[in-house]
Formats: sequence, C-alpha cells, structure tokens
Amino acid sequence: MNRHKFDEVHWGAPLSAACMKAAATALCVNGAAASPDVIETVGERFAECARCYSPRLKLVGLDDSVLVSAVHFVADMLTPDDVGSGEQWFEASLDAVLEIAAPSAQLTPEASRFVATVARQLAR
Repeated sequence: MNRHKFDEVHWGAPLSAACMKAAATALCVNGAAASPDVIETVGERFAECARCYSPRLKLVGLDDSVLVSAVHFVADMLTPDDVGSGEQWFEASLDAVLEIAAPSAQLTPEASRFVATVARQLAR
C-alpha cells in the first residue's frame, strides 16, 4: 500500500461530510438550498480535489485528519454563498489554507513571520 495515499478507510466519510458542507454552502442562492443530488455531485468533486493533497501532507508528517480539518475550515470560513459548482475557488482556498500547515516551498523570513503570527493567534 502506498503510505502517501489518502486513507479512505479512516478519513473517507469525514472528508465527504466536510466536502458536502462546503458544496451546500457554495450552492446556496439567496438562502435557498440546492437539491441534495446536486450537493452530492459537487461535494464528490470537492472530495476528489481534496484527496490530491494527502501525499503533500504526509510528506511533512501530517495525516489526513489535517486535510479533513482544512476542508471544514474552508467550508465554515471561506465558502461564499452562491459561488457555484466549480472547483477552482475550492481548490484555491484549500491550497492556501494547507500552504500554511504544509508549505510547498522554503519560507522566506517574511512568510515565516506570518506563519508564526497565525500559530500564536490559534494558540490563544
């Protein structure tokens, strides 16, 4: 088994639930919910996108629980109403959140100060 592959057994259902929440919010138009089948379809696409980040997290010693938490953060804090069903906004938001937890490149001193500030704020 590929140790960097997404752990579907333990984290598949929680990731799906988080992605469905993001899809429901993204598809909400003027307070009206989208149909369950549309939410499910979009949520599945969001989950497929999210699973691609698993190897990156595992390479820096994080597990898939971090991915699930990041999707919840995106769903709760960064999902605008009526953004639609496209994955571009979801992928960009998730990538930005995960970049803080698992940078894809060497941090500059300025970026390191920002990450340290975020860590201090979250520890409060």
